[in-house]
Amino acid sequence: MKTSQSSLNSGFGDTKSHHNLDISGTIELKLCYNINKGALDVFIKKCTDLARVKRNQAPNPYCKLYLLPDNQKTSKLKTTVKKDTIEPEYNEVFRYQLNNEDFNSRILWISVWSQTSLGSNYFLGEIHISFNNCTLDRFEEYALLARMSKDNLPQTILQTDDSSELSFDLTFITNSTHIETGTLQINAIQGKNINHEKHSDIICKGLLMPGDIKRKLAISRKGPSPKWDIPLRWENLSRNNLKTISIEISLWRQERFRKTMMSFVRLTAINVQFDDKFSKSFDSTDAEKCAWEFFLQKPTQIHHIQLPLRPATN
Repeated sequence: MKTSQSSLNSGFGDTKSHHNLDISGTIELKLCYNINKGALDVFIKKCTDLARVKRNQAPNPYCKLYLLPDNQKTSKLKTTVKKDTIEPEYNEVFRYQLNNEDFNSRILWISVWSQTSLGSNYFLGEIHISFNNCTLDRFEEYALLARMSKDNLPQTILQTDDSSELSFDLTFITNSTHIETGTLQINAIQGKNINHEKHSDIICKGLLMPGDIKRKLAISRKGPSPKWDIPLRWENLSRNNLKTISIEISLWRQERFRKTMMSFVRLTAINVQFDDKFSKSFDSTDAEKCAWEFFLQKPTQIHHIQLPLRPATN
């Protein structure tokens, strides 16, 4: 039996749900990838020994699949619901179109839930499978993971417990006279479900590392879904150096005499190395690394990215 990567509490779960069960059990599945067709088939076979819900009742389990870092609406797939069982058998196949260039940068996220007729669904566990280190063409059994409390999450996977998200367009605009240099641009920045005070202004900042090159959008916004139509930009960057940098996008609450950092996302390549001064502070989640690696493959294209916001830790 395998264990997947540490659980990423990314906020894409059911809007109303219970997360207080003692998670147990496994999920058995097989991944098959056809390079010629650019197709990934996910065979969901069964789950075993799932947690029971309230009053020790057997759950009504179903599985949800996402292909990170895609928007959840475009990559979300679901199995059928099995009634009153801790040993559901699905034997269902799901297909994602995925070209070979993108394959190694993707992560398959599968979560298991118990459906209820009224009220909230129950979270029964989840796994994350990174395609750059996975087993193909044979069934594997994975232990279901609980979502850790925020206090116990390591910095590399710390994320919000709500559905706060940040979406933006990311691209590299080459110079007309020297195509190996250009401008890194982050545009159409929008927050979702931002926890804010009623009358507070929200400011968006960008930070490029190494070099501590800061950018700030001059206009502040209010409300739970702030949006900025002006871009964050870093000029005169070498295209070859994109894989060695890290970008942080952060939201700040503007108070009367100070600014307080609320939440952020960090984009860093999987194998980027910083010196000791910055290595710990610039850890990224797997989803953030996945998004940046996807951008690096075709940086001059516009990439529509949506990521869970992480809470500021200081």
